[in-house]
Amino acid sequence: MITRLSLLAAIGSIVLLAGCGMPPPAVPSEPAGPSAGDVGVSYSFTAVTTDPQSMPLAYQFDWGGGVLGEWSQYAPSGEPVTMHHAWSAGGAYSVRVRAQDVVGKRSDWSPVHLVLIGSQQSGYPDTVIANISVGGDPTDIAVLPDGRYAYVANQIVQNVTVVDVENREVVAHVTCGSNPYMCAAMPGGEYVYVTSEWDDEVSVIRTSDNTVVEKIKTGACPHRLCFLPDGSRCYTANQNDNTVSVIGTAARTVLATIPVGNIPRDVDCNSDYIYTANVGATTLTKIRASDNTVVGTINLGFTPHRVRVMPGGEYVYATEYWGDRIAVVRIADDALVTTIEGSGAVCGMCFVNDGEYLFVASGGYGGGYVLVVRTADNTIVDQISTGYGAMAVRTPAGGAYVACANRDAQSVTIIGRH
Repeated sequence: MITRLSLLAAIGSIVLLAGCGMPPPAVPSEPAGPSAGDVGVSYSFTAVTTDPQSMPLAYQFDWGGGVLGEWSQYAPSGEPVTMHHAWSAGGAYSVRVRAQDVVGKRSDWSPVHLVLIGSQQSGYPDTVIANISVGGDPTDIAVLPDGRYAYVANQIVQNVTVVDVENREVVAHVTCGSNPYMCAAMPGGEYVYVTSEWDDEVSVIRTSDNTVVEKIKTGACPHRLCFLPDGSRCYTANQNDNTVSVIGTAARTVLATIPVGNIPRDVDCNSDYIYTANVGATTLTKIRASDNTVVGTINLGFTPHRVRVMPGGEYVYATEYWGDRIAVVRIADDALVTTIEGSGAVCGMCFVNDGEYLFVASGGYGGGYVLVVRTADNTIVDQISTGYGAMAVRTPAGGAYVACANRDAQSVTIIGRH
């Protein structure tokens, strides 16, 4: 640490320069320290940065929850400083730090280091328990309700890969037409529907024996698809003719074709409404399920890539195409209530604990992880590393785990509970 005498000497040598527009210290790096812990236990966190004039620096931590720490003693520029803190209640805390030089110039706050304390750690699946190699180009994933099997759309090798999650192994490959890009499991788990973009059709896989039992013609280049909660209808977002196909699952026939926004790339629904994410615009299209009528267009201010309807029907979430933002739209009045700042090109989403948490795949810019959003206050409370190119996430009924398809890593990550 800097002694009082040397500090006074340093101040005396630079105080005349204080009014000459000296820049502040550089923004510190994200604090180094644990990512989880227990209530009442003191943990160490380390900060470091440099000063353009090589002046000594002091550091102040923001421990989250409105608690600011005391300033540290001064240390030489570039020398790490460690401080300690214990939390009195469980929760997710955003720890950050800033630096101050000896003439009072302060840096901006550092990036946040998230710390989960106490009971918050077990509120959702938070631990990587397996990485399963599936090869090819995994672009989407469907999980059966009981969680035993996952189905992975794999466009490069032109099949759907069937993964036995319990035994952590690939058990089958199902041929499903040209460019099988997206897939979804029926609510009962008897069938998995797969879009074949180049064939303008949906393949229906019977999960009892992994046999394709039907191919259904849709609109041009179907991308994603979803089911009503009762499984009676399936909806496909058809990118190349700006429509949604409504498939009756009993007869496996198209019941209606609905014009929507420009280049609908994703679709999701509840019992009342269907939403498309229109990647050729900045909008969501809202369709009433009872009569297949478009009843709204919602402007997000950015290009949407994926869309998910929250269980219970209160909000709709949409991720930005090759961007960092997640829009939150209130269903009751179609109002954009907030935008969450994510990171790393956010993409596919799924809900856990009946909508208490939203898992968001984030695999752009050479990264691979899943963001966990607490929907009560739309706060990101965790970031879980997966494989490169995390693109899609799904969870079985009950949320025992979350499966993430990693396109660049050619793998599926299973995120479980302690």
